[in-house]
Amino acid sequence: MNRITKRFAEIKAAQRNGLVVFVTAGAPDIESTQATLPALVSAGADIIEIGMPFSDPLAEGPVIQKSSYLSLLNKTSVDDCLDLAKHLRESNDSTPLVLMGYYNPVYQYGLSKFLEKCNRYGVDGLIIVDLPAVEADEFKIMCNNNDVSFIPLIAPTSTDSNIELSLEKCDGFVYCVSVTGVTGARSEVSSRGLELVDRIKKFTDLPVAVGFGVSNKSHVDEICVKAEAAVVGSALVNVMLESDKPEIARNAGDFVKSLTNHSS
Repeated sequence: MNRITKRFAEIKAAQRNGLVVFVTAGAPDIESTQATLPALVSAGADIIEIGMPFSDPLAEGPVIQKSSYLSLLNKTSVDDCLDLAKHLRESNDSTPLVLMGYYNPVYQYGLSKFLEKCNRYGVDGLIIVDLPAVEADEFKIMCNNNDVSFIPLIAPTSTDSNIELSLEKCDGFVYCVSVTGVTGARSEVSSRGLELVDRIKKFTDLPVAVGFGVSNKSHVDEICVKAEAAVVGSALVNVMLESDKPEIARNAGDFVKSLTNHSS
C-alpha cells in the first residue's frame, strides 16, 4: 500500500477530515520552505503538495502568482523542488508528498530523469495543471513505471465522459477543482464544487480532495461532509509570505492547526 492510499485509509478509520496543504517551493526562499514542511506535518497536514514555480501559471490567482514570481527570482529549480522532498524523507517516511506544477519545466528537465528522481526521493504523486488526462497516456505510463501517482484536475465544467476519462488515468486520489477560474482564498465553498464531488463519486471509489478557495476550518468541515479531504493553498501561502522569516514555520503551523484542531 503506497503512502497516499495508506493515509486516506487512516483518515477513514479515524472518521476525521483530511487536509492537503500546498506550499510554493522557494517562496519566500528555499530555506524557509524546507523549515516549514516538518511544521506542517506536526500541525496535522495529511498530505503536502510542493508547488514548482512557473513563469506563466495560468490557473493561479494573485497569491500563488506572487509566490511563483518570488520563487523564480530566487532561481528555484526543479532540482530544488525535488530536494525538498528528499530532505523531508530523511526524517519522515509516512507523509505523502505530491509535486504540483506545469508541464513545460518538467519536459525541459527530462521526463524520464524527473520521474526517476521522484521515485528515488520519495515523491508519491504528481499534479500537472496543464496536462489534461486525455493527453496524458504516455506520461501516465511513465508515472506507473516509477510508482508515482498521476492526479489530474477535474473541474465543474467537466462532462461526465471527461470525468470518466480522467478517472481512468487517476490513482491515489481525485483532485476536484471547486470553482472555475483561478486559485485563491474565497469567502464560501462553491456549491458547484460540492456537486462535482457527487458526480465524481458515481464513477470511482477513490478518495476525493477539494481545492481552490479553501481558507478556514468551516470550509474544511463543509467540504469533508462529502469529500475525504480539503486542499488549502493560497491561504497558507499568504501566511508564509506575510510572516517575518523567523516566524514563517511557526505561523504556517499555527494556521494549519486552526484548520484541523490538531493540538500536538
